[in-house]
Amino acid sequence: MSFCPHCGNSITSTAKFCGSCGKPVEVGELSSLPQTSRSSISGNGGRLSTAPGDIAVAISHTIFVAPISFLNPLDKILSDKGVAPHSIVGATGTSEEIHQKILEKISTSSQKKIQYVCLIGDWDNVPPFRVPAPEPSDPYDDDKFCQSDAFYGCISGYNEADIQTAIPQLYVGRIPSISVEIVTKTLFAKLDEIDVRASFSLAVSAQAWKIPTQTIVNHFLGTPAIDRLAEDPKTGIAEESSVLLCPAWYEAELKEAMPKCVSKPNSVILFNVHGGPDEPYWTGQPQNAREYPKIFEPKTVDNYNSALVVSEACYGGALEYPSISIVESFFEKNGISFVGSSTIAYGNPQTEDIFAADVIALTYLQCLGEGKTAGQSLNEAKKKVFSMMDPLSQFESKKTILSFNLFGTPWYTRQKSPSISMPRDLRSNSDSLVDEIRNRSRVLNIDQNDVIGNIRARYQSALPEKNKQYLLGTQEAREKIRRFKDFDKINELLEDWSSSPDSYVLQFLSNGVDEGYSLYSGDDSIDGKSKNILVFYLDAAGSIKRTLTSKGMI
Repeated sequence: MSFCPHCGNSITSTAKFCGSCGKPVEVGELSSLPQTSRSSISGNGGRLSTAPGDIAVAISHTIFVAPISFLNPLDKILSDKGVAPHSIVGATGTSEEIHQKILEKISTSSQKKIQYVCLIGDWDNVPPFRVPAPEPSDPYDDDKFCQSDAFYGCISGYNEADIQTAIPQLYVGRIPSISVEIVTKTLFAKLDEIDVRASFSLAVSAQAWKIPTQTIVNHFLGTPAIDRLAEDPKTGIAEESSVLLCPAWYEAELKEAMPKCVSKPNSVILFNVHGGPDEPYWTGQPQNAREYPKIFEPKTVDNYNSALVVSEACYGGALEYPSISIVESFFEKNGISFVGSSTIAYGNPQTEDIFAADVIALTYLQCLGEGKTAGQSLNEAKKKVFSMMDPLSQFESKKTILSFNLFGTPWYTRQKSPSISMPRDLRSNSDSLVDEIRNRSRVLNIDQNDVIGNIRARYQSALPEKNKQYLLGTQEAREKIRRFKDFDKINELLEDWSSSPDSYVLQFLSNGVDEGYSLYSGDDSIDGKSKNILVFYLDAAGSIKRTLTSKGMI
């Protein structure tokens, strides 16, 4: 099959005019194989397929979305490998209009089962959904929207009152390139025969999150008592599965040491560092206010050697920078799979009580270790964030669910790791009723939608009420904080975070069941956007229930 280079609708390879838009089509504009050569191609590993059988089957269950200019090249890539996708959709119009095309494909597919949606191209080629950020309780968080690819896989509608509806029924991934070489390499990357734990190589952590990072790594690897902290890139990367702390070094030193990290194919690397919306690089913890040491940028690694990266940084999965982003560079330099946030990300500082982005990282890696696909693993990670959502701190949990995206193919899989023992509260939430239904065939189709919808309706009735909140005036806030049970600890943490003890915003929160306070502190950057945010959630007596920090930089 071929596609009109003007409107993207399918046409025969011999057509001189498009039957949909009427525009003339030059023979040279059609780059797919002749129609007759595809008549015997089977997406299920037919005799002409040169792709591995599991990838061929996955592609046969995939709806691809690509810009008009790449429809024929994409069709040729698949044809040359002898595989047939479920369908290919042209990315014309808004994300909502493209999504409608996907729904039409699903509605007319009574027999064929659809499991994946694979987007081809960056945000200019295929726009992400720009979903309003959850109603902000954080006055320092300036993100008005979350850029999410997940909604391309949502069959039922999104209900802002139920964040679970932002977790898609179909598994979604994006290859952020329209380079034939990069797309071909990523689509047909061998599903690794090495389990994900065995190939875990390195975690890079800012000082503020050394305990959460070590908690993630140790629980993932099943070794909770091991101290993995290292402060020198040369010695740290030489040791297997270390947690490399910064800011004792800079980007040039990490660049020199990184070849050791990716010397073996399929390395797994975790970054729990700072990122920003304006420049495509990540930083460590500042030695003093506003001096964030640059530790990682697009040029830091020359060849990722089929690595997998999970980034917890603010904007760690963002595109549309003035220059190439870390994500795009990752795929240009032979990376295979990447998870990151499109917005400000949050986590607990200096505690094993992981939350938000930390839960995404741990659960995603755990699920890969269980043999789940990348798309399914990210879905499971988001469901875990939902299951741990505190009634008073809903904002950060909801934003985490909306902002983390998968880059690479959604069917990417690692070999199942040997079972390990881990604390029950850190296990993936993979045995819920929804999962039992979904995993019965491991393939979703439209006929299951009513069943899943009924389960969601039952969950909806158990959701916490929306927080009622009001801002306390400056004088009232100061008097209130002085009487808080954890007043001294709050002041100490504010000073540690380079914040003024008098520079904060205090809100009273109530959701009908629980009540307490949220206290926010942040630094304003030159453009007015604050990314260095400290958040306290306190009970009615002023005892700290949870402390969160943004993973951003000024």
